[in-house]
Amino acid sequence: MGVQMMRDITVMVTASGAPGAPGIIKSLRLNSERKIRIVTTDMNPESYGLFVAEKGYVVPPGASTEYIPRMLEIAEKEEVDVLLPLSTYELMPLSKNKAKFERIGTKVMVSDPKPLEIAINKGKLYEFLRKKYLHLMPSWSIA
Repeated sequence: MGVQMMRDITVMVTASGAPGAPGIIKSLRLNSERKIRIVTTDMNPESYGLFVAEKGYVVPPGASTEYIPRMLEIAEKEEVDVLLPLSTYELMPLSKNKAKFERIGTKVMVSDPKPLEIAINKGKLYEFLRKKYLHLMPSWSIA
């Protein structure tokens, strides 16, 4: 049996001006598994990531009502396989709309809304951990 080649994919990286974006984009390019076409988005037209991808788009902020429709439009046009969000502000809107992206063939790399709501709120996360894992919490953190 020979080595099976994996198909090329398109990955959309959001918030491409975020501090971690250069490293993530570089890592995607350096993979030896398959060719990855990179599409980026950011709300800042001067964002680093918009200039180093095969295609870059300026988008509204994650909290905007125009954000999801614009992201769906780009994902469909660019035939995005995987959407990788880098901004906390985009996580919940993307999470709540994952099914819309999946209908056009795009997998959004974000948790479902309920666990995400806990994970992105320090107070809720602490309370969740305190209730579920009290025995694992450091003694200084137990109220």
